Amino acid sequence: MPFEIRKYRVLFLANEPVQVALVNDLLTFAYDVEFVVEQAASVAEGMAMLTAEKFDVVLLDADLLDTTGWDAVTTLRTITQTPPLVIIANSHDDMMGVQAIRHGAQDYLTRKQLTSELLARSLHYAIERQRLQTERERALEQANEQLKELDHLKGRFVSELSHELRTPLTSIQLYVQLLQRAGPEKSARYFSIIENQCDRLRKLADDVLALSRGELTRRRPTAFGDVDLCAIVRQTMTTYAVAAAETDVSLSTTLPSTAVIVTGEQNQLTYALSHLLDNAYRFTENGAIVITISADDTFATLQVSDTGVGIPENELPYIFDRFFRGEQALRMAIPGNGLGLAIVAEIVLLHGGTISVESRVGEGTNVSITLPLAA
Repeated sequence: MPFEIRKYRVLFLANEPVQVALVNDLLTFAYDVEFVVEQAASVAEGMAMLTAEKFDVVLLDADLLDTTGWDAVTTLRTITQTPPLVIIANSHDDMMGVQAIRHGAQDYLTRKQLTSELLARSLHYAIERQRLQTERERALEQANEQLKELDHLKGRFVSELSHELRTPLTSIQLYVQLLQRAGPEKSARYFSIIENQCDRLRKLADDVLALSRGELTRRRPTAFGDVDLCAIVRQTMTTYAVAAAETDVSLSTTLPSTAVIVTGEQNQLTYALSHLLDNAYRFTENGAIVITISADDTFATLQVSDTGVGIPENELPYIFDRFFRGEQALRMAIPGNGLGLAIVAEIVLLHGGTISVESRVGEGTNVSITLPLAA
């Protein structure tokens, strides 16, 4: 492959043709870099050229500052995406060199010390320093945007969590007051309501803790090991099979005859499957729930399908949002805090997988989790 010579466009602000010829001659001998020098006879002309065209570096003859002053350099630096600036002076002047740096110049050279190698290196370094500075500024900008978004999400999470906490706490407080005036015939019902609200608070605390652990683990990964997805399904089935026997919902599995091994944490994957089954039961009054595992050479896929009420199409983009609860859950008065699917999505992300949902109202829902197989 032939060596590609880098090409830089240089805008030289100088009103003396002899100076332009000198710079051209010096840069002609620069090896492995091609400099194309174009002249502007004044700062105003240079600004017009910079506005209309793209240059890699600006070379400024300090003689122009005798008539325009440093304000011209300041104005020059205000142009959007101004290239780096190198100033050439007749003689060495420490004060002028400091002024040059203060006004944004990358380098300050004198004609007496000027050589082909020095000029080429100064222009090249100025371009690279500007490029690195631009990259750092861009990275800092992105980091600031991410911090703003995180701050927004944190505020939203605290607000939503406060709302979720306030509802059961208000109910508990109300029924404690009613208990103080109620007779024995109502006490049992009031105690039952208080107990249910306490369970709701406990479940909310557990879910928030699980979500927090997932995020912490993503930042500081836990030790994963080989996990058999089929074994997780069989183990979870022993719990849900008893509940299924008491409902009008059938529960079945379609599993490979051999183990399907992924790299992960067994408790987290069990939590994810359990929550998907909880949802399937809550939204399926009668019908069937089927758990399916399949695998190819690279990925394993775990699917939980039901014939329940389904999810409206307009709600599908939001089902993994924290505290989101759909209209079906509210209409059917199904308990929950809207954190479960957010936690499942966090677990799947932590395991390097993907999760997707297909659903039709009145027909059912299919949740599909894809995880990379263990190496």
